[in-house]
Amino acid sequence: MVVGAIGADPNGDGSGATYVVFGKAGGFSADLNLSTLNGVNGFRIKGEQGGDSSGRSVASAGDFNGDGFDDLVIGADRNDAKGDQSGASYVVFGKAGGFTADLELATLNGDNGLKILGEAAGDYSGHSVAGAGDVNGDGLDDLIVGASGAAPNGSGSGASYVVFGSLPGESVTRIGSAIGQTIRGGAGDDTLDGRDGDDSLIGNGGDDVIIGGRGNDDLNGGLDDDTLSGGSGNDGLLGLSGADSLNGGSGNDLLNGGTGADRVAGGSGNDTYIVDASSDRLVEDAGNGTLDRVRAAADYRLRADVEIETLETINANLTTAIDLAGNEFGQTIIGNKGANTRGGGGNDVLTGGLGADRFVFDTAPGLGNIDRIAGFNVTNDTIDVENAIFTALGRAGPLAAAAFHTGAAAAAPEDRIIYNAATGGLFYDADGNTPGGTAAVRFATFSPNLGLTAGDFFVV
Repeated sequence: MVVGAIGADPNGDGSGATYVVFGKAGGFSADLNLSTLNGVNGFRIKGEQGGDSSGRSVASAGDFNGDGFDDLVIGADRNDAKGDQSGASYVVFGKAGGFTADLELATLNGDNGLKILGEAAGDYSGHSVAGAGDVNGDGLDDLIVGASGAAPNGSGSGASYVVFGSLPGESVTRIGSAIGQTIRGGAGDDTLDGRDGDDSLIGNGGDDVIIGGRGNDDLNGGLDDDTLSGGSGNDGLLGLSGADSLNGGSGNDLLNGGTGADRVAGGSGNDTYIVDASSDRLVEDAGNGTLDRVRAAADYRLRADVEIETLETINANLTTAIDLAGNEFGQTIIGNKGANTRGGGGNDVLTGGLGADRFVFDTAPGLGNIDRIAGFNVTNDTIDVENAIFTALGRAGPLAAAAFHTGAAAAAPEDRIIYNAATGGLFYDADGNTPGGTAAVRFATFSPNLGLTAGDFFVV
């Protein structure tokens, strides 16, 4: 037997409660005090939060998940998860035993039950609930939820929703509507489509396909290898675990593949990528945004043809060494407090942070490849120059003292690295001031009057 008590206060004033009393062969007393339910003779189901009126409606849901045990459904028509008094319903799965005296509805996780959210404020979804039998003929019991305040055809028209039962691990297809809602998959390979509205789409287990559609949506792939598409709007996409494929679509999106080797495409708009692994593959075509940003929690080098404006560590205050390298497009590259490495082509702006940073120059210098270095510390930081590019520097090791000169131009034939302290310009001169030699080539700009010496350079 199931009893609802909307005025009970186990989790705040008016949170409500539902009491399940187990049947038995005999030996009942004239009175049963619900406070004596202990998990053996029954149990209490506590409303989630104050004002929910959980227990407004209660009913048997039949065998909703096909495990051979009867389930029950509880309405809480004043729950505010999707707006003031949008309402919610809870399906609690039956089992062979092991009940505790109290069950918190907030602990329903798909394995022991699930939560069905009302669509919008004022819907009062869960005002009535009932088992509906096997409506779609799949052998599983379904349920029906009433929303007395919903207004699909005018104020007070109301709405009812039939929710089909499903097996654990079964693949499902769930499609939203024009109103924002929460749509959850199960353990199988599900397809979730939010359509219109600001939706929250959660795949849980399986290799899911999740489509945000229109609106500002939040997509969470959950476990396994998922495919997420944000559509239009400013969306948040989280692959979580597995080798996921994310596509933000249009809008200013936040994309995080999570753990695993992910493929992540921002689409049009100014997107932010969270990189958790060096194996993540980013796709950002030229012209798709002007303020795209990568925030890296691991060493990361941008591939060619990926147009990203800012490449930075995920937390500027961390001391973890994270190596960042740009590409042929001009980036602003920002490190943290650890020992970071910078590199790549293009006219970049490189900021080292507080750690012992290495600024790596390993691409051919020229007008399209002059980096601006901010925050260089002559005590801690190092400038690495690649001898396969800067061939006149000779073998790897510390830069020879005679190869460095501070001034507007080379003063001796052996000068190779020239620092103009007045302008901050850093030049490579393959033959110093040798008459008839080649002109010096600028490859970086530092702050003026830094006090650079040959000891700040290392040939690699």
